[in-house]
Amino acid sequence: MKTGASKRKKGFLVLTLTVTMILLIFQAAIPFWGAAKDEYYTVSYEAEYTKARYLAQSGLEMALKLLKSIPTNILYDYGIMSGYPIGPIPLIGEAAFTFQIEEAGGKINLNYLVNSFDDSANSKILGALNGLSEKLNIPPDKWEAVIDWIDENNDKSPGGYEKDDYLMMQPARRIKNGKMHSIDELLLISGFDQRIIYEDLRTEQEKEFYSDSFFTEEEKEAVTDEDYKLINNITVDMPVNPSLSGGWSKINVNSAPYHVLLSLSSYMTSDAAKEIIMKRNEKRFKNINELSALPSLKINTSGALTLFHEIKDLLTTKDILYKIVVKASLESQVAQVVGYYDPQAKKLSTYFE
Repeated sequence: MKTGASKRKKGFLVLTLTVTMILLIFQAAIPFWGAAKDEYYTVSYEAEYTKARYLAQSGLEMALKLLKSIPTNILYDYGIMSGYPIGPIPLIGEAAFTFQIEEAGGKINLNYLVNSFDDSANSKILGALNGLSEKLNIPPDKWEAVIDWIDENNDKSPGGYEKDDYLMMQPARRIKNGKMHSIDELLLISGFDQRIIYEDLRTEQEKEFYSDSFFTEEEKEAVTDEDYKLINNITVDMPVNPSLSGGWSKINVNSAPYHVLLSLSSYMTSDAAKEIIMKRNEKRFKNINELSALPSLKINTSGALTLFHEIKDLLTTKDILYKIVVKASLESQVAQVVGYYDPQAKKLSTYFE
C-alpha cells in the first residue's frame, strides 16, 4: 500500500511535470501571442485610419458642394477661398477636420513649357521660369532639362538631357517624354534636388535683411517666407481638357504669388508686384484692363509700351483650377486628401491621398 508520503511525492512530480509542460507551451506560444497582438494593433490602426480617410473624403465632398452650389465671389468675400485652413470643425466625439480651397492657376505650370501642337519649347513660359530662377537664386538653364524631360523628341536642348544621358546616370533612369504628374518628378531630372524644390532659397544675408526691414502689414501679407520656396511658385496640375481653352497657359493674376509676378518681365519691380497683390486683396480683378490703372504698371518699358502692355497677354482673371486640401483627425489618426477641381468641366481633374 502506498503511503501518504509516497503519494505526495508522486503528486509533486506530476505537478512539477505539468507546470514544466505549461511553461514550455507558454514559452512556445509567446511569439505567436506577440504576433497576434501586433496584428491586432495593426488592424486596429488601419481601421481607425480608414475611418479618418473616409472622414477626409466627406470633407472633400463638402468642399466640392460649396464650389458647385455657391457663387465663387461669395466664397471669396467670406474667406472660404483664401487658401488658408478653415477649422478644425468639430464632429461627433473626438473627430474633426480642416479644409482649405485655393485657386491654383497663379503658379507657373511646367507642363506648358512644351507646346502640345508641335513639341516645341514655349518661349514665354521659359522666360518666366528663367526670371523666377533669377529671383530665387536658382542657377540658370535648369529648365531646359525639364523641356527635354517633357517633350517627346530626342533632340537635346542646350543644357538639357535626353534618353542616352539618363541611361548613363547613376542610377540609370528612363526619361519621361510626357506631361509631368507630380512636382516630385523634378527630383529625377538632373540638376534638381530637395533644397532647390522645397527649401527657402534666400541667402542668410537676405533673410536677415528681410527680418530687420520695416514692412507695413499689407506688405507682409503680400510677401511671406513661403514665397521664397520654389514649390510654392510652380505647378504641374492641369484642367480636365486644357485643349478646349487656349488661354489655360496664362497665369491668374488674382492668385499669382509675389515671385511669379516678378518673373513676368525684367521691368517688373518689387513695388509693382506688391501693388498688384495688395490691390487684389482689397478686391479681386474682374478684367485684365483694370491693371492699367495701377501707377506702378504705367512705367515705360521697351519702345512705346508700358509695363501693363508688356505683361497683360501673360495674365488672366479667370479661375483655372481649385486646389482642395482636407485633413481629418479621429482619435490618434490623421488622414489627408487633395483634389483639384476644374470649374469649367465641373469635375475633379486630380485626386490623391
